[in-house]
This record gives sequence, C-alpha cells and structure tokens, in this order.
Amino acid sequence: MSTSQYVRFCAPHLQFFCKHCVTNSNSFCVSSSLSRIAVLSPDTKKMQDQADSELNLMQFYCIALPAIVNLSCKDVTVHRQSQLLLHDHSRWLLDQYVPVDVEGDGNCLYRSVSYALYGTQVIAP
Repeated sequence: MSTSQYVRFCAPHLQFFCKHCVTNSNSFCVSSSLSRIAVLSPDTKKMQDQADSELNLMQFYCIALPAIVNLSCKDVTVHRQSQLLLHDHSRWLLDQYVPVDVEGDGNCLYRSVSYALYGTQVIAP
C-alpha cells in the first residue's frame, strides 16, 4: 500500500479489508459489499460513508463494474401486477418506463438498479 493510499484509508469513515475478505473465487464480492452497506439502514449517512469505503476498496484493488447496457422492452420480463397498478393510478409512468420483475428477496432495490444498469439482477457471479 502506498503512503497516499494509507493516508486515504486513515479517514475515520473508511474501512480497509484485505483482498481475501473482499473477493469470492478471486473476483470482487459485490453482494458482500452491498450487505456491508445495507446493514447500516436506515441511517443514510452511515450508508453513504460505507458506500464511500466500498468505492475506495474497489479503486484500491482496481475493480471495475461491468459496462452499462441499454435494454429494450422486449429484453425484460414485465411485472404484471405493477403494470396493472400503474395503469390504474399513474398511467403516465407506463409511457416512459416498464415495471420489471425482479426477485423479491429483500434486495429488490439493489436488484432493480443492477437490472437497470447492467441488464441482470444477478449482482455477482
């Protein structure tokens, strides 16, 4: 670790994890990273600090997120119940957006963002 990296990690809100603790089968474990953020909910300040820490770790280990993809409506599975609800109450949203079906395991927000950015709700291999 260089001196500048050490100084960066000395910020009170940043945590350092060794490569063994942040990887899963030799790749960055995104689900563990997201879990370290989610456990701090509902304190958004602490969540933001942890997200900053995770970003710093990713930069330290030269981790890059996948490229952002553009999905078309034919590439997604529509969540029918949401579509019907929006049709009845906020039809204008359906002109711009398609409610996508993601797994409802408590991580649906993260899965939705992953799906919107990367075309998959699978956060890590």
